[in-house]
Amino acid sequence: MALGFQTLAGIAWGQILVPFQSNLPAGIYSDGAWADFNQDGYQDLALSYIQPGRMVGRRMNPDTTRTELYRYNPSLNRFDLHVGWNLGGLRLGWGDLDKNGWPDLLVTSANQVGTWFMNQGTAAGSIQYNTAVYLCRGYQDFRIADLNQSGWQDVVAIGTGDLPNAVVSMHQNDYFHYTEPMNLGLTPVTSSGRTALAVGDLDNDGLPDVVESGETSSPMGTQPLTRVCRGALTLPYNQLHYTAKADLAPVTSGSITLFDYDGDGDLDILVTGCTLGSTNGWSVGLYRNDGNFVFVAVGNTGLDAFGRSTADFADINLDGKPDLVLSGNTASGLKTRVYLNQGAGANPVFVETSPGSIPGVDWGTVRFGDFNHDARPDLLVTGSLASGLNTATVYRNALP
Repeated sequence: MALGFQTLAGIAWGQILVPFQSNLPAGIYSDGAWADFNQDGYQDLALSYIQPGRMVGRRMNPDTTRTELYRYNPSLNRFDLHVGWNLGGLRLGWGDLDKNGWPDLLVTSANQVGTWFMNQGTAAGSIQYNTAVYLCRGYQDFRIADLNQSGWQDVVAIGTGDLPNAVVSMHQNDYFHYTEPMNLGLTPVTSSGRTALAVGDLDNDGLPDVVESGETSSPMGTQPLTRVCRGALTLPYNQLHYTAKADLAPVTSGSITLFDYDGDGDLDILVTGCTLGSTNGWSVGLYRNDGNFVFVAVGNTGLDAFGRSTADFADINLDGKPDLVLSGNTASGLKTRVYLNQGAGANPVFVETSPGSIPGVDWGTVRFGDFNHDARPDLLVTGSLASGLNTATVYRNALP
């Protein structure tokens, strides 16, 4: 069967994701995430970035770190600034740690501050956020999930934090009181670029497992690592502990994506990143989950190797199979590439859509969402362009 670009109702695949709004604030080391923070049925945006300092006369102004919330306005069909804070530049994520039904925002910052912004819901027609909890200070990556099945969302974080060495931290939410258990079992990793972390139930036992990548110290110096760890609860206090189960191709400054590419009910693993230090050597690896923590590297996937990279998945063409977006450094420069999943079963075939239709970014993020509530995945792209400028752009899914 010949593979190539296809059309649906007169729309070429490369035209599915079209620019929607590109005047959002942008900087280096940026991140973004979707959530309906005002619960009006439309997804809104959180953006975090560093605006480099500029020379004014003979004085260099300092860098500016920012986190801002943008509300989607369906009447005007655009994103408008709702509120902003002077911190940011590492990672952000949404959760509901106080279980009040409103999305809260966790931000880790380049200035070593990790802050929960608590969503208190509507008051006088606006959304009120209060700073309530400081945790995950300066960590390079984190994930929010109910790790110990307590019914409360926890936070697992990796990176350097506010310490000189690599650390791992699990902030356990016990009825809105966070504790940090010891002997978690994960490998401390750091990176002069970025660490990567993913949480999901890889063995279908009901407990979230962890995949981490970054750099570890060894007698040979700093070495990249990608490790799969199984989560388990230890009785009688349901203490969470992780055990290393598999090592994948070692990378750093990359991404880890858990998704079921073959539709067999098991989460598979996509890993991208640098193989030669934190900035060089490009890699991509797709690992099929064969159960019992056996992960088989799959070849001839059609995916390009990326470093200093970010990735996400969604069914962008509504055919029932997860598609991919990858962005970062490649052997031919900065690229953002959208791949349609045209494989069958355990034999993946990812076909790139129109090359160059979305610019590549460095030290940024790509995230699928659905801001206009039309059940078609839209895309956020943030990061630094090859020109040296920075971007934060929303692409609308134009599929009819």
